Amino acid sequence: MFSVRGVSPCIFPLLTLPWAGAWVKGKVFHLLLITHYLLFLIRYSLSMKGLLQKTPKVVLFLATNEKAGRDKLQGILRYVRLHTPWTIHLLENRIGEQKLGDPRAWGATGILVARMPDSIRTVADAALPTVVMDSRLLYAERLPHASFVTSDSSAIGYAGADFFLKRGFTHFAYVADAEAWDWSTLRYQAFSERLQQAGHTCELYGNVSKLERVDWSVDQQRLARWLLELPKPTAILAAHDRRARQVLETCQLAGLEVPSDIALLGVDNEDILCENTTPTLSSILPDFEAGGYEAAHLLEQLMRRTLRTPQTLFYGVKQIVSRESSRPSLISDRRFLKGIEFIRLNSSENIGVPDVAEHMGVSRRMAEMLFRRFAGHSILDEIRQTRLARLKTFLLETALPIGQISAQCGFQNEMHAKRVFKQYTGRPCGSSAAALQPDKNNALRFHPQILTDYADWGGWHGSGFGLTTKYTKYTKRHGYGFV
Repeated sequence: MFSVRGVSPCIFPLLTLPWAGAWVKGKVFHLLLITHYLLFLIRYSLSMKGLLQKTPKVVLFLATNEKAGRDKLQGILRYVRLHTPWTIHLLENRIGEQKLGDPRAWGATGILVARMPDSIRTVADAALPTVVMDSRLLYAERLPHASFVTSDSSAIGYAGADFFLKRGFTHFAYVADAEAWDWSTLRYQAFSERLQQAGHTCELYGNVSKLERVDWSVDQQRLARWLLELPKPTAILAAHDRRARQVLETCQLAGLEVPSDIALLGVDNEDILCENTTPTLSSILPDFEAGGYEAAHLLEQLMRRTLRTPQTLFYGVKQIVSRESSRPSLISDRRFLKGIEFIRLNSSENIGVPDVAEHMGVSRRMAEMLFRRFAGHSILDEIRQTRLARLKTFLLETALPIGQISAQCGFQNEMHAKRVFKQYTGRPCGSSAAALQPDKNNALRFHPQILTDYADWGGWHGSGFGLTTKYTKYTKRHGYGFV
């Protein structure tokens, strides 16, 4: 039965007049029914055309403490800039952050969720168009009507396998996430499948016990034993960068060299982690920004009602960032590698050639022969080049005076640092501009392919100074010539 509740104030008084008989009331009700039906048709037509009545208000549950979250946010904001303006309320799960108990009370018209499973109850109660940028395993049961935009874990596994195969590795392994998430399993399956296609097998470190899952020291002990049992060299794909860093730490604990014994590749390209390890960590970068962009596009379709059924979309790999941890090394002499590591760790201290030779466990003469064979220069040159690389970093990234920088880089005094800098670069030391200029030894024109091969051969060690000497040695050994 039609109710008069909400009837226009202009018409409602007609229904209460004493002279208004049944005929008049019937005509008025008939007119109201037609009017409401027409309004309904107009609204339905607008919704079918995907036209918005007001600015969308979107709640974004997104932790930005990791690169993945920040890149996804960039993709979302790029979509909003290029297309429909949104009002966005960002919840990052920060300490002291104000919560949003009821998104509908705020006037929300849509929700985006990424890596914040604690928000599931709030999202489910809101019953709004929702897109999740995360694994289905965490959300699908509680959010059956949500759409998903997630990383293509199989593409990551295939990309990792191809990366190692192109570099000539023949032994492979995978280190799964300690929590055994579905995406970690999918990455392993694709990685192993691609290797099997190429005629190789893949070892797996997984099945982490409950105690190992909560106590890294216990997990590390078993991981160290597993790493020692692997054939050498072995190329390892870790489920993500944090796991890869744990593997790197364990290799150092077990006395294994990276990359000569274990070549290592992570996932996510978390810059803070990857650029601040020794050696630096190679990583697969999923296209998180494209994922954020597609999630925003999908949510807008749901809010406009041009799309009514839940969707599942995937984004692929953007690039693989190759760093020191995955570059195959033709240098297998452990004595030389120990010397290089010792210099890298202690270049800021007052060390000399005898200290390096003692750590290598050989005579001073043998130590010099090994460095000239593999590095193309003396131990003292390596120490100075490593110190100069550190000095350049300070010049570029700090405003500290040269005198203070010199002491932190292992030089005797400011004059010593300036003299060595000019000796190796041909320029006076005094500013970040000098640090950015090419070295005098790099004036030769090198063939790009030879430089690529050279980097994989041994360019991962040292500082990059004195490149001509090492480059000449490499070209002679491998039959290249200058161009």
